[in-house]
Amino acid sequence: GDSLTQRGFEPEGWAAALAHYYGRRADVYNRGYGGYNTRWARELAPALFARPPQGQAHLLATVWFGANDACISTERAHVPLLEFEANLETIVQQARQVARVV
Repeated sequence: GDSLTQRGFEPEGWAAALAHYYGRRADVYNRGYGGYNTRWARELAPALFARPPQGQAHLLATVWFGANDACISTERAHVPLLEFEANLETIVQQARQVARVV
């Protein structure tokens, strides 16, 4: 995800709450990239969604993008809606290869 994901481990953040809730039962990884849009994240997706050891799968993966993509069209991070949809679908497909739930 973007900065909204990146900030998830800040005090009272959503990722911190998940890590606390699942303590000793699951590991919570957070891969947020502040300022990123789906165009840039699409290039990172293969590395971000690395395969776990054989026979295992991540229990859950979240994909949160859109805030930067939706900025005004004169901004560098803007991504047109049709490209956003295609990028997001590609990212979700990558996540589905390694996670039980996306």
